[in-house]
Amino acid sequence: MDWSSAPELPKPFDLAERDRRWSVVRDAMSQSGIEVLLVLPQWLPEDAIWLANEIAAVIFPLTDPPVLIKGGEGSNRAISQEGWIEERYSATPRGSTRVNHGAAIAHRLRERGFETGRMAIAGLSGTDLILTRQPEGYVNYTTVAHIRRELPDLEVVDGTPVMSASRHVKSEAEIELIRAGVKVAEASARVLTEMARPGVQQAEVFGSMVLQQMLSGATGTMLSWCGGPWGEHKWRFMTPPPGVVQDSWYIGTEIGPELRGYNCQVSEPVVVGEPDPMALELFELGKIAFAATCDAMRAGRTWREVEKQVKSVAEGTPYDVELLVHGRGLGSEGPILIPVHDRGPEGDLPLMAGSTFIVKPYGYPLGPSYAHVTRSHDVTWGDTVVVTDHGAERLGTRPHELAVIG
Repeated sequence: MDWSSAPELPKPFDLAERDRRWSVVRDAMSQSGIEVLLVLPQWLPEDAIWLANEIAAVIFPLTDPPVLIKGGEGSNRAISQEGWIEERYSATPRGSTRVNHGAAIAHRLRERGFETGRMAIAGLSGTDLILTRQPEGYVNYTTVAHIRRELPDLEVVDGTPVMSASRHVKSEAEIELIRAGVKVAEASARVLTEMARPGVQQAEVFGSMVLQQMLSGATGTMLSWCGGPWGEHKWRFMTPPPGVVQDSWYIGTEIGPELRGYNCQVSEPVVVGEPDPMALELFELGKIAFAATCDAMRAGRTWREVEKQVKSVAEGTPYDVELLVHGRGLGSEGPILIPVHDRGPEGDLPLMAGSTFIVKPYGYPLGPSYAHVTRSHDVTWGDTVVVTDHGAERLGTRPHELAVIG
């Protein structure tokens, strides 16, 4: 295998991008009457990455300069490095991995006079736009309990809506970073089409695809794999699958590398052997549905309107179409429209220009024997897109084709 070297990646976010973000989040804080926003770094660090351009606890006042508190191994050295936030501290003077964020944050809040007032903590819950797969949030209960015990007169509210409103629309710099991630995903997809042959270990192909992501510059890797015969239920593997690739197999993949915390996704299907005629028909229907989805995803329209337009492409066929779309960016962004969820309030949300999504609608046979979650008839193809006033634009460049091997 001729492994490619890492492509040239976009430059790091500059201070103009920092100032844009801080202005947006302060506008949201002001509208909600919030005097200080707290972002915690544990478990899911995307809010910290967005606000500070690094992983750390952030005390972000409405008017005063923010404070950054590093924790963990080497944090005592990291506080001397330059970053978006100038006032920097270590939660552990010697850089220990035994970090008490609650005590360190409470100390700095009291030091700056935030013993009363209204503080929002990001990540106490999920919304339709961020933390869509973490409806109960990500914040450590003990950290919050420590802060509330130390500062009992400080009102604490959920800061997730502030971050949700601020993060959903991406800047040009963010979109370019996601576009670069799609290039990494496409390089991983090429490994699939080059290596998937009968008798080859599935784990070898899977591992080579992940390796390609790392060699192409990914700071985090993601790959899901579903392989098996047409019409039969398939397991979804997020780790190396067992056994070998076999003739007449259909392999569906979701490839989602991260660059500096930002994720993208492409879906690349492969047929090993002669395709079933139904598979070809469903792929072509999915291709039409993809174009219809991109056309319908215009700023100002609702997701319910988009879904209606997309599902109409199956009229007069023996099939139906499922709209499968969810947000891409930092972590589990939304809205999330997937077949195992009933359409709820997110269906009435308007699309916003500059928001980014994985779009992968697919056709499926009608009848009670078909189940979406089993991927029995899966030739789903997808790409990451950005919403504009005129529809969604692809961030990838690979051909919209069904790869047939053998």
